[in-house]
Amino acid sequence: MRNNLIELESRILFDSLLTIQVDIDTYIDLHNDYNCYSISYAHVSKELYLRFEFCEGKERKVDLVFKEVEINKMSFNLGDLEDVKTIDNLYRGKYEIEGKLKEFTDDGKSYYYIEFCADLSFELFAKKLFAVYS
Repeated sequence: MRNNLIELESRILFDSLLTIQVDIDTYIDLHNDYNCYSISYAHVSKELYLRFEFCEGKERKVDLVFKEVEINKMSFNLGDLEDVKTIDNLYRGKYEIEGKLKEFTDDGKSYYYIEFCADLSFELFAKKLFAVYS
């Protein structure tokens, strides 16, 4: 199985990153067509992985990989963890520091908001975001 890599860049603030254009006629829809089956963070490499499988079979997979991550907020209800499968929102936004809204950190990191339908959310800084699909 061949892996493919796409760097996800959102030039427009608050624009959804859940639909990924693979080529001119092919899109990956993480909200409607894929279930998240794993979320992991590697402290040493500072990478966050969200792993998805196609709803109608495990032959198609997508990993979202955030590079140089600093997790700012994490919220979830333990009772709802069993239902964490559907990602509801993923976008690049602004963050507040010293009473001012900023788009990028001094070292070029963006601020991402990640929300799942089951009351699970993250807010984080990351230098890069990639989709790896097979």
